[in-house]
Amino acid sequence: MRQTVLLIGLLCAGMAQAQLPTLKGCIPQLKNNELTLSGYDGFREKELGKAQCDSVGRFALSYPASYTGAAMLQAKGVQGVVLLLNRETFGLQWDNVQDVNSLKFTGSPENEAFAKGIAVNGEAEQKLAGLRYLLPKYDKNSAQHRWLQAEIAAQEKHFQGFINKLPAGNYASKYLKLRKFVADMFAASNRLDTTGLAQIEARFAQIAFADEALWHSGLAVDLFTGFYQLLEGYGDETTISAKTNRATDVWVKALTNDAAKQQEMAEYCFKQLEKHNRIKSAEYLALAMLNGSGCQLDEKRTALFDQYRKMAEGHTAPDITLPDGKKLSELGHKYKLVAFGASWCPDCQRDYPSLVGCYKRIKAERDIECVYVSLDTDTAAYREFFREAPFITICDTKGWSSPAVKEYCVVATPTIYLLDEKLRIVKRIMNPQQLENYMQSVE
Repeated sequence: MRQTVLLIGLLCAGMAQAQLPTLKGCIPQLKNNELTLSGYDGFREKELGKAQCDSVGRFALSYPASYTGAAMLQAKGVQGVVLLLNRETFGLQWDNVQDVNSLKFTGSPENEAFAKGIAVNGEAEQKLAGLRYLLPKYDKNSAQHRWLQAEIAAQEKHFQGFINKLPAGNYASKYLKLRKFVADMFAASNRLDTTGLAQIEARFAQIAFADEALWHSGLAVDLFTGFYQLLEGYGDETTISAKTNRATDVWVKALTNDAAKQQEMAEYCFKQLEKHNRIKSAEYLALAMLNGSGCQLDEKRTALFDQYRKMAEGHTAPDITLPDGKKLSELGHKYKLVAFGASWCPDCQRDYPSLVGCYKRIKAERDIECVYVSLDTDTAAYREFFREAPFITICDTKGWSSPAVKEYCVVATPTIYLLDEKLRIVKRIMNPQQLENYMQSVE
């Protein structure tokens, strides 16, 4: 009986394995090399499967039937190629890995549509470039001008016409539209045309942000980094901030019923805004997430966004006990710089020498003191790294569990705040150069 159950189990396992969709192919230049197939989950990659090419480059690589989306087929030392997966078992022949046009598919309507769509869009864009170049040259020739306008309108619809003919349930149709939007977005950004920017904004607002087609496309990073870059084209800081906040409202609302996706997107966008010094827009996003009634934030993200609720400019920073028993509030300096970092942090290692030099220069002219809170848990490493520090350093070896770290909502290192003599937060400092620039700008 036991042997029968075991045999049935093995048969079922074998059947399940056999039912997995499989990519079978030959890449002669990759003989005896390992291939990796990676998919996407929002802003992250995930491995879908691996296979070993034989002595002539043949391979068979199975992937999860539950995954529909774009994937990257890669091998060491070779640039990867994008494939579309939609529960198909199909063939691939790639005779020259330096030439993507030599890549051929059999039995894959998805990848055939993908390749055809890229060609159709490329041809239309090439024609449009020529037509748009000619249009202003025929301003005084009404007949030619009308013909050019009509031809431009026809070419602009050509790609969408191709998409509309694809079968229902075809992933390529969704992927190609997303890919074209990203390409159009970067093109509009390069043209610095406010009319074009407004059109892209309108299209952005129509994106189905909760759709798995986006989350499995591998385009999420380009979509959001590109869109925020696009808004820089408006030039005016007030306009950029308003439009960035409006975009935040769009995708936050679209993901109201999917807290996991909403939090992941919020974390990515928040860090992008901080990276590009869009502090007011980062604050707007943080407060939107903290005030959202339907979003149960995890501890890490609560601390991430709380930086802008508890640690916003003008708020009073928490007091800190110094090594000599005194309080930060008892230091009688006009400015107090509070920095959080660690010897093991690559960014801290990079910025620390600059911070020391910056502090010494400012200290020579300004009434300022710096308190550097180390997240080190190794006392020896802490002492070695900060042995020549020209300012106050603190290390309780509790790392991320240190009271000061929690009270200041620190979720990444380095984190730096400039305070006034009453511990009011003057500015969140992104790097030593910004600190020096700011101090030079104030009386």
